[in-house]
Amino acid sequence: HVLQSYYLADLRKDDWHALITAPATVEEEQQLEQDDSYSCLLQQIAAQTPYLTGQALSHREPYIASLYHHPHRLAKELSLKESQLSYTGYAAKFVNLSPDTVQLIWNGPGGKDKFVALIEPYGAAGTATTPGQSFHIAPTYDKSHAIKRYTVTADYALVHYDPYEDLVLEDKQAKLRELTLEQKWKYESHLVNKAFSKYYIIASGRL
Repeated sequence: HVLQSYYLADLRKDDWHALITAPATVEEEQQLEQDDSYSCLLQQIAAQTPYLTGQALSHREPYIASLYHHPHRLAKELSLKESQLSYTGYAAKFVNLSPDTVQLIWNGPGGKDKFVALIEPYGAAGTATTPGQSFHIAPTYDKSHAIKRYTVTADYALVHYDPYEDLVLEDKQAKLRELTLEQKWKYESHLVNKAFSKYYIIASGRL
């Protein structure tokens, strides 16, 4: 449903997905059926394939010599190599898949917790950090109450807080039924993005 809605948003030029809960008109359905990639998606859904395949663009790290005017000559004469930075910091991003606003808290040295950001429902917040730093998600009324804890690394710098991931299937389904149509769409959209990010890292080597 989420992937189908992306095609509909593109057709409507709805960049902010403001019309995402509005069903497709007959005319829109006819236009979508003429899209080969959309038809391929429907065929995979109908076949109940475990994984949906498609095409996407990714940014690959360029060879360092290609950044210069005469890359082949320079590469041969200078044996260009990327320098290793002594600073190991990076940016971490935390995504809130909950219908509730939460706090992002950094677990500082000496057990001192420091407020980082409020994350709105289905929103995200970022912060600069270094390997091995730990954070937790807390309700808005008590920053010391850790709902979920995370330790970030350069390879795990995109963190998703999913309040339902540890629930048994029946309880998770019950919680999802409590969501509005828009909330459920946002939740499932984040799950799609989370799954895609794994394949993007493999293809591009970038978070």
